[in-house]
Amino acid sequence: MSVLEVFTNPTTYNASYQLLVLVWAQAHLLSSPRPAFLRLGIRDNANPRCTIDVIEREGKVPPAKIARIKRIIAAHQNSLDGLPLITAAILAGNQAGLSPAWLNGAAVSYFLLRLVFVRLYKNIASGPTSYARSVVWWLSNCMSNPRRPHSHPVVGIVTLFKAGNAINAK
Repeated sequence: MSVLEVFTNPTTYNASYQLLVLVWAQAHLLSSPRPAFLRLGIRDNANPRCTIDVIEREGKVPPAKIARIKRIIAAHQNSLDGLPLITAAILAGNQAGLSPAWLNGAAVSYFLLRLVFVRLYKNIASGPTSYARSVVWWLSNCMSNPRRPHSHPVVGIVTLFKAGNAINAK
């Protein structure tokens, strides 16, 4: 059995622990500001967290591009901030014996919504459309499908409550 089994057998094969690797990769790799720095020819592995300060001081990069890189950094930090919640939810859900369909759905939903969140964060500079990013953030952390609240999750906080209820019911 492998994590790919989740696609052929999503209701019985529990890949939620393995899917956390995707969530980790999204937070650490897919939302990283490193590619933006590399495109500018900046390779500072000695002090990478201060790279944006150096770029700004030098004044060689247009302000709009600096603002976008700052949004990428913020999206990256937000992705890292979300890791404990989804990890705790998956751990608690497994401990409580939640269904593989729920746990797999929680992990996949979180991953996909976070990809959308980071994309929106990078590309929306201001205005009313920036609220779309906030909606996706809320969805990724605490919403469930209102039409089917017991089957298809959208993650985090709902999974923690569901796990707590299941443990207390035992």
